[in-house]
Amino acid sequence: MTRIRNATFLVLILAFVLTMANGAAAAYPPVGAPGSPVIVQGGTETITFSSLSPDTAYIIVVHSTPIDLGTRVSDSAGDLTVSFSTADLDVGTHTVTATAPNGSVVDVSFIVAASSTASSTSTSSTSGLAFTGAQIYGLLAAALGMIVLGFMAVRMGRRRRS
Repeated sequence: MTRIRNATFLVLILAFVLTMANGAAAAYPPVGAPGSPVIVQGGTETITFSSLSPDTAYIIVVHSTPIDLGTRVSDSAGDLTVSFSTADLDVGTHTVTATAPNGSVVDVSFIVAASSTASSTSTSSTSGLAFTGAQIYGLLAAALGMIVLGFMAVRMGRRRRS
């Protein structure tokens, strides 16, 4: 009966550790930071399309109110980088599309937030420095859980020998 209780306890601890570790990996960058799906209104945004046909001309359009950004050519690796101003975009969800000559479309969606809203919800400082911190609480919980599992395994091994 003791072995079943100890095994159940170990499984519960392992489940807790894995849950906490996964929570740490799901942290999002602050509003307006590179990689964030939320862009501050009035700035310049750069979006990179990957895995496109190499050396191919694509028609680039920002949608909601369509804004034609012209034709751009992908590089030899199939990457295409587009920079544009968000000053003329309304607050809300928008999509940038890249249309190939054969009609295939690749798109990227993003959200434009008002600059006053973005600064109040951002975790970066107001000095203009980039957010460089990390969410380590999940990793600390995972490490603590692994230490507890190690002590439990040692204790169970000593009980068997005595």
